[in-house]
Amino acid sequence: MTLAEVWTNYMHVLREKAPVTASSIRPPRPATDVSEAERTVGSWTNELREFYLLQDGQDPLHSGATPRGEVLPELRILPLDEAVALHRWWQEHPHSIESLGPTWSEQVRTQSAGESAAMFLPEYIPVAEGLAGSLAYIDTRGGVHSGCVRFFSAESADEGAAAYESLSEFVRQVAESVEAGSAHGEFAPSIEDGILLWEELDD
Repeated sequence: MTLAEVWTNYMHVLREKAPVTASSIRPPRPATDVSEAERTVGSWTNELREFYLLQDGQDPLHSGATPRGEVLPELRILPLDEAVALHRWWQEHPHSIESLGPTWSEQVRTQSAGESAAMFLPEYIPVAEGLAGSLAYIDTRGGVHSGCVRFFSAESADEGAAAYESLSEFVRQVAESVEAGSAHGEFAPSIEDGILLWEELDD
């Protein structure tokens, strides 16, 4: 299934089961805004471009003291402007790589998508922000894993393999979890008063 198909299906599930959370998704910006964002941060994958043509992120997770819920587990989907701003911020505040030696940057330039660079690269495009400050991003570098979803944090940088091979795979798995009420990785969906929250499972 395409990203548009899995996203549309997930929004249908959310509107039925968690309408408060569904209503927190912002309508898409004009295509010209999406194109301008891409020109600002660098070339996007087709799927990433499609993602922002389908929606413009999520409103803040709380309205006053009232939660709106999390469309993705422990994440808030970033509006287009915030994605661009966070991309810029990480470029201006690079992760230290001094301990990796003087040739590390050259080695990174030979890497493909999915490999750890130990720093935030221009080819990393944020799409969601974690509740603890981590980022979910799309690795737009070339290679068989181009377009995969990975996570970045100040503590561990981009350590670890791709979490999902694509945005559509990520959304599909989350949608199936919400629809079935089953666990997704370390989290289980919980819906109350139309609000979708994710509870961390006990070890």
